[in-house]
Amino acid sequence: MHSSALCWSSLLVLASCGEQPSPAGSHSPSFTEAVLAPTLSTTVAPHTALSSSRREAPRSLDGDSAEYRAGYVRGAAEAAQEFENGSARIRVYGMRVSSDTLDRETGLNVIPLAGCIVDDEIKGRAAGYNEVITKLIEDHGAPPYSRKRWERELYNLGGYLSSLTGKDALLPLHIGGRGVPLRGGKMVVSMSPQLHVYAEGAPIVWTDRWGNRSTTADFIWSTVPKRIEVADGPTGSDVLIFRSTFADKTVEHAVLDLRSGEWLRQETAFP
Repeated sequence: MHSSALCWSSLLVLASCGEQPSPAGSHSPSFTEAVLAPTLSTTVAPHTALSSSRREAPRSLDGDSAEYRAGYVRGAAEAAQEFENGSARIRVYGMRVSSDTLDRETGLNVIPLAGCIVDDEIKGRAAGYNEVITKLIEDHGAPPYSRKRWERELYNLGGYLSSLTGKDALLPLHIGGRGVPLRGGKMVVSMSPQLHVYAEGAPIVWTDRWGNRSTTADFIWSTVPKRIEVADGPTGSDVLIFRSTFADKTVEHAVLDLRSGEWLRQETAFP
Protein backbone atom coordinates (compact mmCIF):
# COMPACT_ATOMS: atom_id res chain seq x y z
CA MET A 1 0.00 0.00 0.00
CA HIS A 2 2.57 2.53 -1.09
CA SER A 3 4.67 0.93 1.64
CA SER A 4 8.28 -0.14 1.70
CA ALA A 5 9.26 -3.81 1.50
CA LEU A 6 9.47 -5.54 4.85
CA CYS A 7 12.78 -6.90 6.12
CA TRP A 8 11.91 -10.58 6.14
CA SER A 9 12.52 -13.43 3.73
CA SER A 10 10.53 -16.58 3.24
CA LEU A 11 12.47 -19.79 3.79
CA LEU A 12 10.45 -22.63 2.37
CA VAL A 13 11.60 -26.16 1.64
CA LEU A 14 15.39 -26.15 1.35
CA ALA A 15 15.91 -29.83 0.71
CA SER A 16 14.03 -32.97 -0.19
CA CYS A 17 11.95 -34.47 2.58
CA GLY A 18 13.27 -38.01 2.14
CA GLU A 19 15.60 -39.50 4.77
CA GLN A 20 19.09 -39.91 3.38
CA PRO A 21 20.38 -43.50 3.57
CA SER A 22 23.06 -44.39 6.09
CA PRO A 23 26.31 -45.90 4.83
CA ALA A 24 26.51 -49.67 4.82
CA GLY A 25 28.14 -51.48 7.74
CA SER A 26 28.39 -50.63 11.39
CA HIS A 27 28.76 -47.01 12.42
CA SER A 28 28.28 -44.70 15.36
CA PRO A 29 24.78 -43.22 15.61
CA SER A 30 24.56 -40.03 13.57
CA PHE A 31 22.97 -36.84 14.86
CA THR A 32 19.89 -37.65 12.81
CA GLU A 33 19.56 -41.10 14.35
CA ALA A 34 20.55 -40.24 17.91
CA VAL A 35 18.89 -36.85 18.43
CA LEU A 36 16.53 -35.70 15.70
CA ALA A 37 14.53 -38.89 15.08
CA PRO A 38 13.86 -39.53 18.80
CA THR A 39 12.84 -35.90 19.26
CA LEU A 40 10.32 -36.14 16.42
CA SER A 41 9.08 -39.45 17.81
CA THR A 42 8.23 -37.93 21.18
CA THR A 43 6.65 -34.79 19.72
CA VAL A 44 4.78 -36.26 16.77
CA ALA A 45 3.84 -39.79 17.86
CA PRO A 46 1.22 -38.72 20.46
CA HIS A 47 -0.78 -36.93 17.76
CA THR A 48 -2.91 -39.70 16.34
CA ALA A 49 -3.78 -37.77 13.19
CA LEU A 50 -0.18 -37.96 12.04
CA SER A 51 1.27 -40.99 10.29
CA SER A 52 4.10 -43.03 11.75
CA SER A 53 6.29 -41.94 8.84
CA ARG A 54 6.62 -38.54 10.47
CA ARG A 55 8.47 -40.09 13.39
CA GLU A 56 11.48 -40.15 11.10
CA ALA A 57 13.64 -37.10 10.47
CA PRO A 58 12.85 -35.35 7.15
CA ARG A 59 16.53 -35.40 6.17
CA SER A 60 20.05 -35.87 7.49
CA LEU A 61 21.68 -32.93 9.27
CA ASP A 62 25.02 -34.57 9.91
CA GLY A 63 26.94 -31.99 7.87
CA ASP A 64 25.41 -28.97 9.60
CA SER A 65 26.67 -26.97 12.59
CA ALA A 66 25.62 -27.74 16.15
CA GLU A 67 23.67 -24.47 16.28
CA TYR A 68 21.81 -25.31 13.08
CA ARG A 69 20.97 -28.79 14.38
CA ALA A 70 19.67 -27.41 17.68
CA GLY A 71 17.49 -24.93 15.82
CA TYR A 72 16.24 -27.61 13.47
CA VAL A 73 15.18 -29.89 16.32
CA ARG A 74 13.36 -27.01 18.00
CA GLY A 75 11.61 -25.97 14.80
CA ALA A 76 10.58 -29.53 13.92
CA ALA A 77 9.05 -30.04 17.37
CA GLU A 78 7.18 -26.74 17.16
CA ALA A 79 5.85 -27.64 13.72
CA ALA A 80 4.37 -30.96 14.89
CA GLN A 81 2.62 -29.29 17.82
CA GLU A 82 1.32 -26.25 15.94
CA PHE A 83 0.08 -28.25 12.96
CA GLU A 84 -2.20 -30.13 15.35
CA ASN A 85 -3.40 -27.20 17.46
CA GLY A 86 -4.28 -25.01 14.49
CA SER A 87 -1.58 -22.37 14.73
CA ALA A 88 0.98 -23.42 12.11
CA ARG A 89 2.69 -20.55 10.28
CA ILE A 90 5.54 -20.59 7.81
CA ARG A 91 8.72 -19.21 9.42
CA VAL A 92 10.54 -16.37 7.64
CA TYR A 93 13.60 -14.17 8.14
CA GLY A 94 15.88 -11.75 6.29
CA MET A 95 15.15 -9.30 3.48
CA ARG A 96 11.93 -9.80 1.56
CA VAL A 97 10.90 -8.28 -1.75
CA SER A 98 7.22 -8.86 -1.01
CA SER A 99 5.34 -7.62 2.06
CA ASP A 100 2.83 -10.50 1.83
CA THR A 101 2.21 -12.39 5.07
CA LEU A 102 0.43 -15.27 3.31
CA ASP A 103 2.45 -18.20 1.95
CA ARG A 104 1.04 -19.16 -1.42
CA GLU A 105 2.39 -22.72 -1.44
CA THR A 106 0.72 -23.79 1.83
CA GLY A 107 -2.00 -21.16 2.30
CA LEU A 108 -0.66 -20.49 5.80
CA ASN A 109 0.23 -17.16 7.36
CA VAL A 110 3.91 -16.40 7.77
CA ILE A 111 5.67 -15.20 10.91
CA PRO A 112 9.14 -13.64 11.18
CA LEU A 113 11.79 -15.26 13.34
CA ALA A 114 14.34 -12.50 12.84
CA GLY A 115 15.19 -9.49 10.74
CA CYS A 116 18.26 -9.09 8.58
CA ILE A 117 20.74 -10.43 11.16
CA VAL A 118 20.47 -14.21 11.48
CA ASP A 119 22.58 -17.09 12.75
CA ASP A 120 22.67 -20.84 12.20
CA GLU A 121 20.18 -21.49 15.01
CA ILE A 122 17.57 -19.24 13.38
CA LYS A 123 18.20 -20.77 9.95
CA GLY A 124 17.90 -24.28 11.36
CA ARG A 125 14.75 -23.47 13.30
CA ALA A 126 13.07 -22.07 10.18
CA ALA A 127 14.17 -25.01 8.04
CA GLY A 128 13.10 -27.65 10.58
CA TYR A 129 9.72 -26.03 11.05
CA ASN A 130 8.95 -25.40 7.39
CA GLU A 131 10.15 -28.78 6.15
CA VAL A 132 8.07 -30.69 8.69
CA ILE A 133 4.98 -28.54 7.98
CA THR A 134 5.42 -29.10 4.25
CA LYS A 135 5.74 -32.87 4.71
CA LEU A 136 2.69 -33.01 7.00
CA ILE A 137 0.65 -31.20 4.35
CA GLU A 138 1.92 -33.61 1.71
CA ASP A 139 0.90 -36.56 3.89
CA HIS A 140 -2.41 -35.27 5.25
CA GLY A 141 -3.50 -32.37 3.07
CA ALA A 142 -3.77 -28.71 3.98
CA PRO A 143 -5.20 -28.08 7.46
CA PRO A 144 -8.68 -26.50 7.68
CA TYR A 145 -7.23 -23.12 8.64
CA SER A 146 -5.14 -22.97 5.44
CA ARG A 147 -6.36 -20.56 2.77
CA LYS A 148 -4.95 -22.66 -0.06
CA ARG A 149 -8.47 -23.40 -1.35
CA TRP A 150 -8.98 -19.67 -2.10
CA GLU A 151 -5.68 -19.25 -3.94
CA ARG A 152 -7.40 -18.30 -7.21
CA GLU A 153 -9.34 -15.44 -5.62
CA LEU A 154 -6.66 -14.20 -3.24
CA TYR A 155 -4.02 -14.02 -5.97
CA ASN A 156 -6.26 -12.22 -8.45
CA LEU A 157 -7.88 -9.63 -6.22
CA GLY A 158 -8.93 -7.30 -9.01
CA GLY A 159 -10.57 -10.13 -10.90
CA TYR A 160 -12.36 -11.38 -7.79
CA LEU A 161 -13.73 -7.93 -6.93
CA SER A 162 -14.85 -7.36 -10.52
CA SER A 163 -16.87 -10.59 -10.37
CA LEU A 164 -18.94 -9.44 -7.38
CA THR A 165 -22.46 -8.20 -8.01
CA GLY A 166 -25.50 -7.09 -6.04
CA LYS A 167 -25.22 -7.28 -2.26
CA ASP A 168 -21.73 -8.76 -2.54
CA ALA A 169 -20.31 -5.86 -4.57
CA LEU A 170 -17.76 -3.35 -3.29
CA LEU A 171 -19.15 -0.76 -0.87
CA PRO A 172 -17.66 2.72 -0.30
CA LEU A 173 -15.91 3.28 3.03
CA HIS A 174 -15.42 6.85 4.28
CA ILE A 175 -12.97 8.02 6.95
CA GLY A 176 -15.07 9.25 9.86
CA GLY A 177 -18.27 8.16 8.11
CA ARG A 178 -20.89 5.60 9.01
CA GLY A 179 -19.93 1.97 9.23
CA VAL A 180 -20.41 -0.30 6.24
CA PRO A 181 -22.56 -3.40 6.89
CA LEU A 182 -21.40 -6.75 5.51
CA ARG A 183 -22.67 -10.31 5.81
CA GLY A 184 -26.27 -9.24 6.09
CA GLY A 185 -25.47 -6.68 8.77
CA LYS A 186 -23.73 -9.18 11.05
CA MET A 187 -20.43 -7.42 10.43
CA VAL A 188 -19.74 -3.69 10.28
CA VAL A 189 -16.54 -2.00 9.05
CA SER A 190 -15.67 1.62 9.89
CA MET A 191 -12.65 3.95 9.66
CA SER A 192 -11.68 6.73 12.07
CA PRO A 193 -9.08 6.76 10.31
CA GLN A 194 -8.00 3.46 11.90
CA LEU A 195 -9.93 0.44 10.72
CA HIS A 196 -12.49 -1.12 13.07
CA VAL A 197 -14.44 -4.32 12.43
CA TYR A 198 -17.49 -5.29 14.49
CA ALA A 199 -19.08 -8.74 14.56
CA GLU A 200 -22.55 -9.10 16.06
CA GLY A 201 -22.19 -5.59 17.53
CA ALA A 202 -18.90 -6.23 19.36
CA PRO A 203 -15.46 -5.13 18.12
CA ILE A 204 -13.16 -7.89 16.92
CA VAL A 205 -10.11 -8.09 19.18
CA TRP A 206 -6.85 -9.14 17.57
CA THR A 207 -3.71 -10.38 19.34
CA ASP A 208 -0.36 -9.88 17.63
CA ARG A 209 2.65 -12.18 17.87
CA TRP A 210 3.93 -10.30 20.92
CA GLY A 211 0.65 -10.80 22.80
CA ASN A 212 -0.61 -7.23 22.37
CA ARG A 213 -4.37 -6.93 21.97
CA SER A 214 -6.04 -4.37 19.72
CA THR A 215 -9.40 -3.62 18.10
CA THR A 216 -7.91 -1.59 15.24
CA ALA A 217 -5.87 -2.21 12.11
CA ASP A 218 -3.82 0.47 10.38
CA PHE A 219 -3.68 1.21 6.68
CA ILE A 220 -0.14 2.02 5.52
CA TRP A 221 -0.29 4.72 2.86
CA SER A 222 2.19 7.36 1.78
CA THR A 223 -0.81 9.41 0.65
CA VAL A 224 -4.49 9.13 1.56
CA PRO A 225 -6.53 7.60 -1.29
CA LYS A 226 -9.39 9.46 -2.92
CA ARG A 227 -11.68 6.44 -2.64
CA ILE A 228 -11.76 3.39 -0.37
CA GLU A 229 -14.06 0.41 -0.91
CA VAL A 230 -14.54 -2.87 0.91
CA ALA A 231 -16.02 -6.28 0.13
CA ASP A 232 -16.23 -9.59 1.93
CA GLY A 233 -13.75 -12.25 0.89
CA PRO A 234 -14.63 -15.65 -0.57
CA THR A 235 -17.09 -17.57 1.57
CA GLY A 236 -15.34 -19.17 4.54
CA SER A 237 -12.01 -17.40 3.98
CA ASP A 238 -12.33 -15.03 6.98
CA VAL A 239 -10.87 -12.07 5.09
CA LEU A 240 -11.99 -8.65 3.91
CA ILE A 241 -10.72 -7.16 0.67
CA PHE A 242 -10.16 -3.43 0.23
CA ARG A 243 -9.68 -1.38 -2.92
CA SER A 244 -7.99 2.02 -2.61
CA THR A 245 -7.92 4.44 -5.54
CA PHE A 246 -5.39 7.29 -5.45
CA ALA A 247 -5.30 10.68 -7.16
CA ASP A 248 -2.86 9.41 -9.78
CA LYS A 249 -5.36 6.60 -10.56
CA THR A 250 -3.16 3.94 -9.00
CA VAL A 251 -5.35 1.20 -7.53
CA GLU A 252 -4.29 -0.96 -4.61
CA HIS A 253 -6.05 -4.10 -3.39
CA ALA A 254 -5.34 -5.44 0.08
CA VAL A 255 -6.50 -8.48 2.08
CA LEU A 256 -7.21 -8.15 5.82
CA ASP A 257 -7.07 -11.32 7.91
CA LEU A 258 -10.06 -11.28 10.27
CA ARG A 259 -8.40 -13.89 12.49
CA SER A 260 -5.23 -11.93 13.21
CA GLY A 261 -5.81 -8.35 12.05
CA GLU A 262 -2.81 -8.67 9.70
CA TRP A 263 -2.62 -7.55 6.09
CA LEU A 264 -2.07 -10.80 4.22
CA ARG A 265 -1.18 -9.47 0.80
CA GLN A 266 -1.62 -6.62 -1.64
CA GLU A 267 -1.72 -6.00 -5.37
CA THR A 268 -1.08 -2.70 -7.13
CA ALA A 269 -2.39 -1.68 -10.55
CA PHE A 270 -0.78 1.39 -12.12
CA PRO A 271 -2.62 3.58 -14.64
